Amino acid sequence: MKKGWNLLLMFVFCAAAAAQDPGVQSLAGFELPEYDADGKIVRHIFGDMAEMVPGGLIRISNLRVDIYNNEQVEMKVIAPRCELNQQTKQAVSDGPVRIIRDNMVVTGRGFDFSNEKERIQIMHDTKVVLKGFRSRVNPGDKK
Repeated sequence: MKKGWNLLLMFVFCAAAAAQDPGVQSLAGFELPEYDADGKIVRHIFGDMAEMVPGGLIRISNLRVDIYNNEQVEMKVIAPRCELNQQTKQAVSDGPVRIIRDNMVVTGRGFDFSNEKERIQIMHDTKVVLKGFRSRVNPGDKK
């Protein structure tokens, strides 16, 4: 996965050469696949725009992350924006987020993703919709 992060940094530094504002470097329309030690894809990051700002943060707009298991997309994370810390590889956002899996959709506002822990935490207004599950409670039963 380190190769993928280095590739993103290379793209951002190349964009820096053409940037108008010396404080912010931008890269339009990017995608960044990440692979495990065996060469299998584990994550693929897409964004409409990435801006590298002072302090080591990358602001990503229209983020989509495909997360793989056995080279099949297992989950998608979609958010209009987030900030990625290059050093900790932690991504955070205060905006809406949508996580899609075969049997469920999770939506909310604000998230914190830890690459090290491989964990995403939704901060507010979390809603989980399960697909294909039947309720065990009959409508006439009272609890």
